[in-house]
Amino acid sequence: MKKVKVTWYDAYTRDPWESIEEAKSLCKPKMVCKTVGWLLDADKDHITICHTFNPQMVMGSLHIPRQTIKKIKYL
Repeated sequence: MKKVKVTWYDAYTRDPWESIEEAKSLCKPKMVCKTVGWLLDADKDHITICHTFNPQMVMGSLHIPRQTIKKIKYL
């Protein structure tokens, strides 16, 4: 497995009553996340990384949609 640093845009939500303008303001600024982990799998739609692994199992798997990925750097 290769170690990677993924920079990606996170989805987020709020649940109060608010005006349409307040709700639209959620689009700005985008929430940029940076995650370092071990690349488990990648296809045209998603990548999957984890933070810990042994020969039989993984822990902390994260599935990131490709559309939200800004950059992948191999470490």
